[in-house]
Amino acid sequence: MLKRLTPIVALFSSLLLPLTIPTKSLAQTLTQFVSGLFLPTGVTVDLNNNVYVVSDSGLSAIVSKFADNGVFLAQAPIGGITVGYQGKLATNSVTGQIFFLAPNGQILLINPASGAVTPLVDLHAIAIDTSSILDIASGKVDNFGGILGLTSFFNYGDIAVFQRQNNILDLFVTGTSQAQAFPFVMRLRFQNNTLVQAKVIASSRASTAGSYNIESGIAVNNRGTVFTTLPIPAGNPAFGNYTVPVAFGADFDQTSSTSDDPRIVLNGIGLSTKGMTSDAAGNFYVAGSSVGSTIGGIAAGSGGLYIFPPTLDSAIAAIPVGGLRGTSDVAVNPAGDRVYVTNSNSNSVILIRR
Repeated sequence: MLKRLTPIVALFSSLLLPLTIPTKSLAQTLTQFVSGLFLPTGVTVDLNNNVYVVSDSGLSAIVSKFADNGVFLAQAPIGGITVGYQGKLATNSVTGQIFFLAPNGQILLINPASGAVTPLVDLHAIAIDTSSILDIASGKVDNFGGILGLTSFFNYGDIAVFQRQNNILDLFVTGTSQAQAFPFVMRLRFQNNTLVQAKVIASSRASTAGSYNIESGIAVNNRGTVFTTLPIPAGNPAFGNYTVPVAFGADFDQTSSTSDDPRIVLNGIGLSTKGMTSDAAGNFYVAGSSVGSTIGGIAAGSGGLYIFPPTLDSAIAAIPVGGLRGTSDVAVNPAGDRVYVTNSNSNSVILIRR
């Protein structure tokens, strides 16, 4: 099981290999799309190129809708203090439905045509299978001593949507356990609009400490490749643990004896992210900052956009956006030529034309 994982972890525990990422100068195509949105944390684009942004009103999360020219169209409060002031968005590229994930685990559906907001599932109120979880740091599968069984204390980060045939929908969400001890990845499977599986499939005992132990970004492309980040040991105790890019198939079964997923990709670069997405060509976009190293010429801890191909064996570009860890989410329009990045430090959304 996990034929690639164990040797790769062993390799990177002793040596951090470099990855060459071409820094792309897009100053002439990087503009401010909208501003004045307090602490924007989530962004997505619907099938008609309208842009949706989650920000903080002080009393609740707010989802604002804009035309692709930046003109304000509509706005709706989400929940209130019981939901929180932040959240992430993802669009089903097949049906057009928009999903909102709150930090407390509430997932809501937004109808882009009517603006109606309806509850889908409350992750703090359902049974979640934590019986067999892959530890990315060791390659072993167990229940983490039951610690990840305390699901009512989970805090949630990002969400990704994968529409299957036969009316089957997979949602992948990231989060951290109580006291932000262990980051994890969960798969939710719906069939005929009914939840049939809620399972934590991967985590890491090499939990990172301090502010970098965040709920990671996650994305799944139309090829069924799931992309996220999880921590592994750095090998040298002086360096502790660091977060690396990890990929696996949407059908990954951590109990399978023949599975060779997940795998550490991109030479195991240290990469921290709160938000990811993919485009129609299967490319991945990462809103993140490097931790403990400088990637693609972007200063460690500074906001940047990273673009990777579907194979995740190289890099297309690293684009500086600015702001200390202020880039928390990213979205791409259906044509793949307009990229939107939230920047909470400037209370704005940045538009990058490709």
